[in-house]
Amino acid sequence: METKFINELQPGDRITAFYILRKMEIKTKKDSSDIYASFELGDKTGRIRGTLWNDVKQSTESLKAGDVVKVQGVIARYEESDYINIRKIRKSIPQDNVEKEQFLPRAEKDTRMLMLRLFTIIDSIKHSQIKKLLTLIFDDIDFKNAFSKSPAAKLWHHSYLGGLLEHTLNVVDICDKVLGNYERINRDILIAGALLHDIGKIDELSADGYIEYTDPGRLIGHTVLGCQMVAKRISALPDFPTEIANQIQHLILSHHGSNEQGAPVVPMTLEAIVLHCADFLDSQANAFLRVIKREKGAGGKWSKYVNLIDRFIYLGDS
Repeated sequence: METKFINELQPGDRITAFYILRKMEIKTKKDSSDIYASFELGDKTGRIRGTLWNDVKQSTESLKAGDVVKVQGVIARYEESDYINIRKIRKSIPQDNVEKEQFLPRAEKDTRMLMLRLFTIIDSIKHSQIKKLLTLIFDDIDFKNAFSKSPAAKLWHHSYLGGLLEHTLNVVDICDKVLGNYERINRDILIAGALLHDIGKIDELSADGYIEYTDPGRLIGHTVLGCQMVAKRISALPDFPTEIANQIQHLILSHHGSNEQGAPVVPMTLEAIVLHCADFLDSQANAFLRVIKREKGAGGKWSKYVNLIDRFIYLGDS
């Protein structure tokens, strides 16, 4: 039986496939005391609901969110949404040779080459103490590995392995391109802020089979987590100028632009407002492009309604 990705499934398809188990709930049927199991399953192309009606306790007692599961069933449709009518489900075993990372989308660009670009950018910094700070952070092997693999978001933009690195370099490129348009921008501070603005996301998000917020991510958030990381590294550099430390940390804390959007402080320096605009441009353009690529082949000029931004997106002529 041919294995299809979730975004390829059609009603009537009979499937036997591996998925990552994102959520599981045991519910009671409306017309009786019998129970059924409701699942959210995922692969690197998307998510789909699944329902199991028979042998619920026996089939689910060893399952938990984050498990890789083998599913057998039929694709059905209910209220304009597809789901899997599950006949059998079990946790994967070593003999299946299935790894969690295969269920996560990846950046199309080579992350090794992107990391080389990042270090070239660090080499272009002229202020010796700022360059020393950036080198101290990005040369750490554990940090480097986490940063190069991390997604930049759960769902909206750059939500794939390597997405954080790709987004960061895009923001740096945008900042560098506008430098010549506005006098008095301190490039070293701006580029340092662009490189560091989202580093807290390596602790805000986990990518263990699927992308989800961590406890620190929900309780503290990546702007504060990132600022804490930078403050810790600055404390290891006793001669680091306090004024520059304050400005770089301000860039991290203010890059979301407003309190309503999660910024602890609003941009109050020229570099901070430029960074905010560059970050917003890249995140929104990447998200729009993702929707366009996903829905362009379905025909029609408009996407499905995008709840997160409260609008449709124009796809153009086929």
